[in-house]
Amino acid sequence: MNGKVLITAYVHPSLAPALRAMQYEVVVNEKINRDELLATIGDYTGIIITTRLIIDKAVFDKAKQLKWLGRLGSGMEIVDTVCASQKNIQCFSSPEGNCDAVAEWCLGIRRSETGSMDQGSQSGNGAERKNSRHHWFWQYRPGICCFVGTIWRKGTGT
Repeated sequence: MNGKVLITAYVHPSLAPALRAMQYEVVVNEKINRDELLATIGDYTGIIITTRLIIDKAVFDKAKQLKWLGRLGSGMEIVDTVCASQKNIQCFSSPEGNCDAVAEWCLGIRRSETGSMDQGSQSGNGAERKNSRHHWFWQYRPGICCFVGTIWRKGTGT
């Protein structure tokens, strides 16, 4: 057995079985609060967190067996990474997990901005297009900017 892992938030259903396959005992407590965390963190080798819990020096001081911390989402601002490195605790984050949602949001905003573009094309003389608040958009070709590394990995499976 590699130790115990605490999962403190909803995660993809495949995570717990994957951790069990790596010989971890998995404890899921999605409603754990800071006081409960401070009381039990000493029993765990790993912890999976989201933005709800702040992992600071007080937590790391009680986490005598902790070897790693996984942060679902982007940003490690809620983790005292300096203290973690002093205690030889590895910290991992998954910022690329948000990239699809951000891309969908950007495309949705772009589409809402240009939602009435086709009104001008439905008229016979195009006068409505010239008077449309979106007429400026017809001068440009919209493009999508992506983080190429993420797209490359998803496209090639590497």
